[in-house]
Amino acid sequence: MEKKTVKDYVKKLFGEYYKDNIVEVLPPTSLDRREFGFLLFEKGIMLRHKKFLSKEKLHNFLHEKVPSNVYYSSAYYEKPDEDMNKKGWLGSDLIFDIDADHIQTPCHEDHRFWICKNCLKVSRVQTEICPQCEGTKFNVELWTCEKCLEAAKLETLKLIEFLISDLGFSTEEIDVCFSGQRGYHVHIESENIRRLNQSARKEIVDYVSGTGLKPVFHGFPDAETRKKIKTIPEMNAPGWGGRLAREIKVKKIHNWQKDLDNAVQKQKASVDTVVTIDLHRLIRLPTTLHGKTGFIAAKIQTTRLEEFNPFTDALAFKEGALTIHINESEKFKIGETEYGPFKHETIELPLAAAVFLLCKNVAQPVE
Repeated sequence: MEKKTVKDYVKKLFGEYYKDNIVEVLPPTSLDRREFGFLLFEKGIMLRHKKFLSKEKLHNFLHEKVPSNVYYSSAYYEKPDEDMNKKGWLGSDLIFDIDADHIQTPCHEDHRFWICKNCLKVSRVQTEICPQCEGTKFNVELWTCEKCLEAAKLETLKLIEFLISDLGFSTEEIDVCFSGQRGYHVHIESENIRRLNQSARKEIVDYVSGTGLKPVFHGFPDAETRKKIKTIPEMNAPGWGGRLAREIKVKKIHNWQKDLDNAVQKQKASVDTVVTIDLHRLIRLPTTLHGKTGFIAAKIQTTRLEEFNPFTDALAFKEGALTIHINESEKFKIGETEYGPFKHETIELPLAAAVFLLCKNVAQPVE
């Protein structure tokens, strides 16, 4: 079955989801000030500079076009539907992106693979020519792994703690969303940060990620003066001083400077700098579907993030089954069940698992 047919099949399922669950898709605040962007199933076309005056018009668009991915601007504009230089920037929310692809988990290098656009052959190593059909065009795909998503959740929890304890944001100002694939997004809407420029946003990123951090400015002597200065901050001290103290004081010191550097690495939050400092960033609209997984970009209460399970709580297609032919697939989990690995197999799977593999371009429906 041709790849286009797979896209058509997935689009049909996405259309059914939006038909049955459209009331769950909530527009962002200041809807008429936001730019919207849509990645369409047809040839992967990106449609930008769209504006909606009402929730109903947005919902009607989703029904009509059935995009694979839905985005809206972190920015507020006078004219969201104009070209970028004519929009009239009014300010932007503060957005953080925590992606497992930027976290060095033990399985990190195992999750990137290349799929031939012609014959759908899966390659575990990058290649210029398909060994099966000699094609030269490939799609690069990233797997979605339980361990990677747990690592991304830990970084998100650390970020939230920074935002509340160190930077003074309230839980009411912070929205957390599963990205729908390999990480989490954190949105902050506040008049206090809306007009911050890129440099100010970079300062915030540098602080939470420990970039350029010098422990000496947080109460820790360097290796040369440590013998003269015996005291370091208390474990309950605010800011980075307390964070480093909690790491240092619970272990036996072997190498002062190395242990301090390791403490910074353990306490920092890994975020994508580019996303946060971009004043015009498009971010995924919560409660819409992710075209690479078929999962919901679920909105999560800040206090419930720790217990959130993407493989259970972000499933869009919970009923039904589908027979598919799988070219090649790693082991994966949907709900409480593990599937795979598969290689050249035809099998009936629960619909959520089947859609996941269809979206990953490693399977085709069997009629």
